[in-house]
Amino acid sequence: MECRPAPSDLSTEALASDVARLVIDEFEKRLGCVPVQPLLDLDGAATRLNVSPRTVESLVALGEIPVVRIGTGRGVRRFELTALDAFIRRSTRAL
Repeated sequence: MECRPAPSDLSTEALASDVARLVIDEFEKRLGCVPVQPLLDLDGAATRLNVSPRTVESLVALGEIPVVRIGTGRGVRRFELTALDAFIRRSTRAL
């Protein structure tokens, strides 16, 4: 694995996401399996993004954040950490 200095504008969230991706890749290589990441409910997703639950609902309606539906009918909505982290990376703008 190649090491290089991190850019000074790298956020903690982006770094954590990159480290998580590296760990998952290593699990896949060595064990042939992927660790299961917990799914967040609406309040958990809102906390992760530091916004209100209503804002998360709006982002879902706009197609900005994917949702996992569990169960029949409308199902229970859950959010993957990787999807939320990807949204954060897409939404990050340089000042």
